[in-house]
Amino acid sequence: MATMSFHQIIFDGLERMRERTVLYGDAQQWNGARMLETVEQYRAALSWRGLGIGDSLIWDGEEDGQVLALRLAAMARGCTFVSAPGGAGDAVPVSSSILQDCVDDRGLETQRDELWCYQVRKGAFAWSEDTFSATLSELRATLEEVPRRIAVLAPLSGFGGDLCLAAWSLSAPVHYSGAKQPAGVFAFLERVAADRLIVSDHRLRELLAHPAAVLARCAPLRTLLIESSPGAEENDLESLVASGPLHCEKTVVVVPTDQGFLPTEEAFLRLQQEAQKVEEAAAAHPLVGEVRVLPDGVGKWTLLAVPAEQCPVTEEEGGEDFWNGYVQTRLAAHFTDFDWQAGVSATQRLARIALLSMVNALSRRGVFTERETGYSQQQILACAAERHRPLVSRWLAVLEQQGLLRRHGDGLRVSDRLDDYADAALEQAWDEMESVWREVAGSTGTIEYARENSACLAELLSGQRNAVEVLFPAGRMDLAEALYRESPAARYQHQAVAVLLTEIVAAHEQGDPVRILEVGAGTGATSEVVLPALAGEPVSYLYTDFSRFFLDQAVRRLGNDPRVTFAIYDIDSSPEAQGFSPNDFDVVIGGGVLNAARDTDASVLWLQQLLRPGGWLVITEPTMEEFWVMASQAFMLADASDERAQSGRTFLSLEQWHRVLAQAGLRCVLDLPPSGHPLATLGHRVFAARAKIDRAPLRRTDLERYCRQCLGDVISRVEILDRLPELRTGEPAAAEYGHCI
Repeated sequence: MATMSFHQIIFDGLERMRERTVLYGDAQQWNGARMLETVEQYRAALSWRGLGIGDSLIWDGEEDGQVLALRLAAMARGCTFVSAPGGAGDAVPVSSSILQDCVDDRGLETQRDELWCYQVRKGAFAWSEDTFSATLSELRATLEEVPRRIAVLAPLSGFGGDLCLAAWSLSAPVHYSGAKQPAGVFAFLERVAADRLIVSDHRLRELLAHPAAVLARCAPLRTLLIESSPGAEENDLESLVASGPLHCEKTVVVVPTDQGFLPTEEAFLRLQQEAQKVEEAAAAHPLVGEVRVLPDGVGKWTLLAVPAEQCPVTEEEGGEDFWNGYVQTRLAAHFTDFDWQAGVSATQRLARIALLSMVNALSRRGVFTERETGYSQQQILACAAERHRPLVSRWLAVLEQQGLLRRHGDGLRVSDRLDDYADAALEQAWDEMESVWREVAGSTGTIEYARENSACLAELLSGQRNAVEVLFPAGRMDLAEALYRESPAARYQHQAVAVLLTEIVAAHEQGDPVRILEVGAGTGATSEVVLPALAGEPVSYLYTDFSRFFLDQAVRRLGNDPRVTFAIYDIDSSPEAQGFSPNDFDVVIGGGVLNAARDTDASVLWLQQLLRPGGWLVITEPTMEEFWVMASQAFMLADASDERAQSGRTFLSLEQWHRVLAQAGLRCVLDLPPSGHPLATLGHRVFAARAKIDRAPLRRTDLERYCRQCLGDVISRVEILDRLPELRTGEPAAAEYGHCI
């Protein structure tokens, strides 16, 4: 049989079965005459549409006899038929409606073309007419023996259709089922009693793993033909089949390649050779240290690359002195007229009132009502809901430390007169606080929020009031917005971040935009200072938060800024689990969010993983107990599992923060404000740390362009990793990942 005339053999087979059924489908049966007639109709429709040599077609309908008719019509017109969505590209989608459109418009002519120039595209590679004909000849050989009852479970637009065409060349009918549920598939197999079954590796595993497999009573098979993928374990498949209801004399596993269907061993050998070629080309990039390629399942490769090692940047080379000098100089110029001492004094005054509010709330809960009476820890904690008792324990520690409580035997008692924390005294203190704060900040939203917390602190302790409702009364955002903007420390921090990012972007080499990720972006207090400072600069800014509420608000404010995109990011979950890729950002910003993390060490390490070599982690954090926060926002913080769990503190100390950054592999370049600045006494810090300074600055987009120039369009995805995944002992890379395809 000459392979060049295989198409004619298929048509001859259909002619011989003109009055017999050639395809038994789920809903209908097709005889040879109907199939040939439909083929001619599709051929005429394609001709009427001007589709022929050079055009690609993909089926866009139900998997039934129609798709096989289109495949044969495509042969007649010299089109390329695309058998899988992965290779669709610019293919023209075709469905059965094309026939009716042609009939309605001008009718169909049924003369046959004599082009017979044909291709089939399988994922990323195409089979020529010669390859396709030779492949069908090999498939035909597996069906030669009689008797034969052929069952197909693979898609008719792909491998299942290939088998149908081979069967028809032998004048053999085919039974096809597109049933989705395994129970329905087993019922089909029992009814057909096939002696040959065609199925994909993935579908077979799915069927045999289903509970319905135990109850199935399938007829013995002469041949089980499985379409697999490069790297899949043939022995594993055969063992799986042997343990299930499909008893067969022979199992044949084939893998689609650009040379047709090959046995798994041969296909795997070719896979390794191709992988080696791609890896060698990618490894030649001067910034690449290690590479590995994985088959992506549609004929291309996923490339994993680790940046090359380089000598770590020293402190002098890293420019710590430059960055500190530059940022401090710019900040001093920006805040020339700001009275920092007044701002610090106002903040300290707020802290003192918060301490008095704690004692007031505890007294309203029934303790510290008598000046000379001591109260045990157990008595005091009993006045709070169980979930708030760890917070009350921290209150007691700072109240004793600050002198508002003192030891009295085994208990605690108040140090001052009861009138000092009475309701009337607090009202007066808050009135005065509003006036002082307005002088410093120009508005009083922060004080309004703190005052409302003070008023309902007893109800917050008991669990009768929700702290979220206090921060967002009736869903309002104004208090939360003020909270993260008004204070002197917040103003300093936001401006410091903006100044630093301006210089980072200015120093960035020409090419792709600087990719910035902000986590816990919340009300937008940081971004509303940073984004205007970067106006006109080539940046891509990903605004993220754990709360959909905050993101919706941000979209309203920033949705028209083409530089800004939005996503959910949870600082308590790994980036990988959330769909984020490592080494993908030049800068990661966290404005006062990491103190809300359950495990700060884990959260910072995850952010470090997102940074490219030389990238920046820029965060603002309190490093001292902030008493007014302990009497307000602390009710919304999750219990910590890091060093705070042992220390009982709300916030990590400055020393602990330096340790967290170092343990995550980050070099701290900036730690502001400097020791002589008035704000330093408040403990609010701006940290800027650099990641992976011992690695070359390899960027994904640069490597993608390089591989495209060297190899053409063979890479579907590039990932830059800190280290390559470990392989099982003695197993080559492609095999390790073949199971995942």
